[in-house]
Order: sequence, then structure tokens, then C-alpha cells
Amino acid sequence: MKKFFVSSIVAISLLSGLGVPSVAVAAGNDEISSIQQNKEKAEATNEFLAMQDQITSVLRIEDGHYVYNKEDVKNIVYSFDFDKLNQQLDLDYTKESFYSVAIESIDNTQFQTHSISKRNANPYNRNYFEEGWNYYRSWQDHNTAKESIKNMRDAAFVLNGGGGIATVVGIFASGPLAPFAGVVAAVSGLTAMYFDNMATNTELKNNYSGIVLEANKFTFVYSVWSQNEYKGK
Repeated sequence: MKKFFVSSIVAISLLSGLGVPSVAVAAGNDEISSIQQNKEKAEATNEFLAMQDQITSVLRIEDGHYVYNKEDVKNIVYSFDFDKLNQQLDLDYTKESFYSVAIESIDNTQFQTHSISKRNANPYNRNYFEEGWNYYRSWQDHNTAKESIKNMRDAAFVLNGGGGIATVVGIFASGPLAPFAGVVAAVSGLTAMYFDNMATNTELKNNYSGIVLEANKFTFVYSVWSQNEYKGK
């Protein structure tokens, strides 16, 4: 899975495998500090995602709902270093607050098995949406993805012009990215660069088969694939 991170080209490259830019020997101290900071952010993000994967590993799906032991989830959450996460990513989670939102999301997530069967019957250029406890995932055909890319560029334009995130939420809410509007509203630190890079990466993947776009509910990590290369569920 290619995961795209936010705050700079260097950080995005570190997480996505797009190629890490080389650092010249004569790089200035500010540049070196920035690269180190981005590595630390990438590490904190990956640790946060790994903790979420641990939670997913103790969940099972029955009759369209998650079935689990709350103590298993609590032990995983309470073993995580949220102070490091908050410092690196400008978040404000505590063990208690993340446990609360995780349990709420787990309990409220519903899976529509009949829709999944219908989605699997159509190999490419399908339009479909699903969510898990910690992600939103959208299949978009080629033309729908082009509309999403425009919305991403519009979001970057708004932020570059000094507009606020509320306007960006409005842009997303009115188009094919509507399911992701809640993530945009909830996650701090989203920048024009974030949306520009999201648009560029989505455009690169939007071939004849359309795209699959996935966003984490709790931080600013997203993944994008061409539908013909997507190997997930």
C-alpha cells in the first residue's frame, strides 16, 4: 500500500516510495533540520498506523459489524506513546480520548455485504464507497476521479489564497469527495501542498480503470491506486 504523508515533498517521498530526494553534501543547517524533522514525523505516523493495525487484528466481522473484546483494544491503545505522536504531528490525542473515538467508530461501522458482492462483479471503472473503523475508501471511475482532482486543486487554491479549512470542507462536501469531508474537518495541519500533492498523485493513478482513494480517519495519511492495480478487499 502506498501511503502519502503531508507536510513536505521530502516526507511524501519517504512514505510513498516515489523516490527520496538526495541531500547535497553542502546542504544548509535549516535544510538538514527540516529533513530530520520530516523523518521523525514519518516515523511517528507509521507507529500510529501500526497501532491501528494492531487494533484491526483483534477485530472480526460478523453480520456486518465488528465483534471484539474491548479490553484487547484498550490494552493496545494504552500501550501507545501519544505524547510523541502529538508532538510530531500537532495532534491532541490522549490514551482516553483515542480509546473513546476508536470504540465509537468500531461500534458504529457497518458493512454492506450485498454491496461488496455487487462491487466485486464489476472489475474496473466502478463507483463505490465503504468504510472501516479507521478508514474511508472510495472507488471512482475515470471521470468521477477527474472531478475529485479538480476539488483537490480548488482546495489548494483556497488555502493558498488565505481561505480557511471550512471552505475546503464545503468544496469536498459538494462533490464525489463528500465522504472525506469529515476527515478534512477533523484533522489539523492540512495545507495547500497537501491537496496539491493529493491531486497530483490521484492524477497519476487515474488511468482507464479509475482510482481507489483511501483516507485514514485519524490523521492526514491517504493512499491512492489505479483500480486495476488495487489488491485490497
